[in-house]
Amino acid sequence: MPEDKIPVKRQRVRAHIDENQQSAVKVSPATEAGPSSSTQPASDLKLDAQLPDPAPNSVVSPALVSAQSTESLRELYQNAAPYPHCVLKDAFNPTLLAEVRLEIINNIEATYKETDLFKVFQTGDLANLDGLDPVAAAKLPALMALKKALYSDEFRKFIRRVTGCGELSERTDCSCNVYAQGGHLLCHDDVIGKRRVSWIVYLTDPDDPWVEADGGALELYPLAAGQANCPDVAPSSYLLPHFNSMALFTVLPGRSFHSVQEVTASGKPRMSISGWYHGSTEPENATEASLQQLQARAGEDATTSYQPLTGTGDASADIGDEDLALLIRYLNPAYLADAAWVKLQAQFKEDGSVQLQDFLSKRWAALLDAAVKREDDRDCVGQGKTLSHSTGLRDGWKAVGPPHKQRFLSYDPATTAPSSAPSAHTSAPPASAPGSAAAAAAAAAAAAPADAHPTPLTGTSHPAAAISSPRPPPAQQQPQSWKKLKREAQADGLTSEPAPALPGVGELMAQLRDDLFRTAAFARLINQFTTLAMTGHAAAIRRFRPGLDYTLAHYGILTKDPRLDAVLTWVTEDGGSSSRDTNGGGSSSSKPASQDGAPAESEEDEQESGGAEGGWESGELGGFEAYLLAEEESAGASASEVYRPPDAGDSDPGVLNVSATRNSLNLVLRDEGLMKFIKFVSSRAPSSRWDLAMEYQPEEDDSEEEGN
Repeated sequence: MPEDKIPVKRQRVRAHIDENQQSAVKVSPATEAGPSSSTQPASDLKLDAQLPDPAPNSVVSPALVSAQSTESLRELYQNAAPYPHCVLKDAFNPTLLAEVRLEIINNIEATYKETDLFKVFQTGDLANLDGLDPVAAAKLPALMALKKALYSDEFRKFIRRVTGCGELSERTDCSCNVYAQGGHLLCHDDVIGKRRVSWIVYLTDPDDPWVEADGGALELYPLAAGQANCPDVAPSSYLLPHFNSMALFTVLPGRSFHSVQEVTASGKPRMSISGWYHGSTEPENATEASLQQLQARAGEDATTSYQPLTGTGDASADIGDEDLALLIRYLNPAYLADAAWVKLQAQFKEDGSVQLQDFLSKRWAALLDAAVKREDDRDCVGQGKTLSHSTGLRDGWKAVGPPHKQRFLSYDPATTAPSSAPSAHTSAPPASAPGSAAAAAAAAAAAAPADAHPTPLTGTSHPAAAISSPRPPPAQQQPQSWKKLKREAQADGLTSEPAPALPGVGELMAQLRDDLFRTAAFARLINQFTTLAMTGHAAAIRRFRPGLDYTLAHYGILTKDPRLDAVLTWVTEDGGSSSRDTNGGGSSSSKPASQDGAPAESEEDEQESGGAEGGWESGELGGFEAYLLAEEESAGASASEVYRPPDAGDSDPGVLNVSATRNSLNLVLRDEGLMKFIKFVSSRAPSSRWDLAMEYQPEEDDSEEEGN
């Protein structure tokens, strides 16, 4: 069965899961029945193979545990950077390990798990193997022998000598993890309970050796310079998951940061058995652990500083001629019609959110399409390959961390050069003539093409998706406006001077931020959409690179007071082109707007809007923004208690997923107690996720205060 058609119930858990809470191992029955709705035999992740000849009695390589080898490994381990670790090569009897691999493939069921932190297939706790009935145990002799050897007194002593970890308890704690294409585990330090040493035994295909291009490396992070208990934005060490190797590292609160790079290989799962050796007590500095950091300090990373709006006038006042003169320079005219405002207000009042598709004018959309294409093509985005962590670090773009909370690029050049974009102002009607702006806006809205798509944002689940085929970067294109300027320059005899540099995505979004989104005129338009009046704003221009970037849900970003998120997103739709003539990138419920801005029915657009299986809308490429409720903090609460998935019978799942869509403005009223995250963008995505993320501070609701 192809791995992209796994018949499991794919339930995305909201956020971090306590890795201690594992279910029992499920051994597949000896029948022809298919897998259950939530689990499946590991054989469905890889073609079956024949078992090799029975293994000899030995499990651990005698050479590995010799005195000379132990001393050499101890020195290597203690001197390793960025923290103590090593890789034991040819650690076990290869014949037995091959049997272990095939026993897991053919007999053990794996459960699909996905949160903001990881995407993986995982078995239950292998400690439960000792309780299997004789029939089930007879299917797993090699696996049981390996587990017994790993947790034997002799091997624990070897681990203590190599790592210097001190006394270890007798606890057994391990499971099998399978990362198929797209699987990943983001940055964390592994500190939970009494863990002392993390270990991973790799069971990748011995007949198809793992290479760097397959992804799936174990990434180790140094600490950021001058920042205690905080990882650097990029890893410094990469360990490939070679068959019959065992990775070891000491679990250190606030220091042993690591991640599993996304697997990019198709049909080549990264299989391993991993677990921990536990001590008798928790580490003294456990409060420095990444999980504690994510849970302990509510709201410390939330925006607290807001800038005033630019321009004049009350943010809740009616829109005037001068406002329309500004807005029509940038926006789809369909969103400047009174009828559209009425529809949007009703939708926002009901849902607290709305997605405005094809939000910018065609002129601005063309500029951003061209810029996105140029920059992603320059970085070889869209080819399904692992990108370097230095990708895109130029022209004012800087990496933002720390990676146990977030990683993305932010545009904030030290010196902002004058915009080289062709002025969008030239097409605006003259504001000096009384009524001209209003008349032009009304006429444009009445004659507007059906390219405005207001869409309700709803909680969604993402089905299994097909794998996108890698594509070569298409040739770069220039927007028509630049071609026209060039022809005019040639006609004027100015060909001796080079053409001005084409504007980048950051420069274009910075102009939109400064000249549109920060203005009182735009706040008045938002008021027409939502009835909310804004008093201040904060802004970020971001790029989420495929295979690298994300944000995580944690208490540091817990919303304490209501905020309105207004996020302009830009992606390349499936098929390799940013441009589209219909509603190709919206949600499945999107409808094109009629001339008065009201949603209209269109069978053709319904068919188009679904997108190709596996596209941005499916969620399989990541990049969607999720809003979720956080449980009240309580002392000793585990991650799974804090981030509780909804009950199966809940009509309201409590999760709002907003897919990444080209030229869409996503308005979400974020109430007190909400968190949000942007899911890791897969290397299979056809483009980066680019966005202009505005956060507006609404006026306090006096009516609510009076009613209390």
